[in-house]
Amino acid sequence: MTPVSSLIVFVFVAFTTSISGIEALSPKAKGATSSGNTNESQKTERKFKTKNYTDADVMNASMLDSKGNIWFGSSREGVFRYDGKDFTHIPIPPEVMPRPEDDPIGLYPRNMVLSLLLDQNGLIWLGTTGAGVYSYDGETFTNYLAEEGRRQPNDGLYRNVIQSMVEDHDGNIWFTSMTHGGISRYDGHEFTHFNTEDGLPDDMIFSSWVDRNGGIWFGTLDVGLIHIDGNSFSYFDEADGLLNNMVSCFYEDKEGKLWLGSFRSSTVSWYDGNKFTPFPFDKKNKLTELRFITEDQKGNLWFGGRYGLLCQFDGEKLSDFTQKKNH
Repeated sequence: MTPVSSLIVFVFVAFTTSISGIEALSPKAKGATSSGNTNESQKTERKFKTKNYTDADVMNASMLDSKGNIWFGSSREGVFRYDGKDFTHIPIPPEVMPRPEDDPIGLYPRNMVLSLLLDQNGLIWLGTTGAGVYSYDGETFTNYLAEEGRRQPNDGLYRNVIQSMVEDHDGNIWFTSMTHGGISRYDGHEFTHFNTEDGLPDDMIFSSWVDRNGGIWFGTLDVGLIHIDGNSFSYFDEADGLLNNMVSCFYEDKEGKLWLGSFRSSTVSWYDGNKFTPFPFDKKNKLTELRFITEDQKGNLWFGGRYGLLCQFDGEKLSDFTQKKNH
């Protein structure tokens, strides 16, 4: 793959946490209350060679499709698809995004894509900043969840931010909102919404993950982890041994340990199904403001975060690979 210097790719592996106790998962079946606005992309795809790069500021998300193409969600320009040779720009149709006049101070960029997901039916889902989520079948964008959550105080409009998405073992897709929209589940026909009224400890959900046993995890902004197993919620917070109530990312390693990271200090721990264990090898407190955790073929764990943070753990020691540049 040809390096592209202007593509700054931030990979978010989202995981989440909960707080103590178990409650029945019994939301009111709110049905297909979300909008299903459909708009053709009208063949606005634009190809350009890698030497021309892309003028999007930041790449917020990445995804590999079934054909080996890599998709990038950008901060200004919708999505880009890379086939190993060329980038193809696929903008979200402007007529279905918030209009510039609706957002005069630029808080909610019309084409900012925060999260990407390829479902088992081949649909691509794009979680946005302020416009809910879109499905894309290669020709058509369809909008959902644009009016979930709270109206924003600056303009009185809904600006639903979909920070993360996961597909469970049964093919349901779960969406998390950072604008008080809680969690939404899509079963292929209708949406069911879960909020504080349904037992959630918080309605601002940052990250999500599905473990190998089919359990679904959500990380909240401030009150810990939410775990869904079957039809019940369980919650974990710092009182249960969780290292930090803000969970920004997850990863389940080859041994089945669920690793948790946070934007804050003292961030990394793992869960073995019974208890949380703080990561003991970060003596200099490097692993802060984490964006992702992943594992290579040799079993080394990698931690990435803000300002180019990149560290590797080989099972015995933590090594810092961060490259600092002076501009």
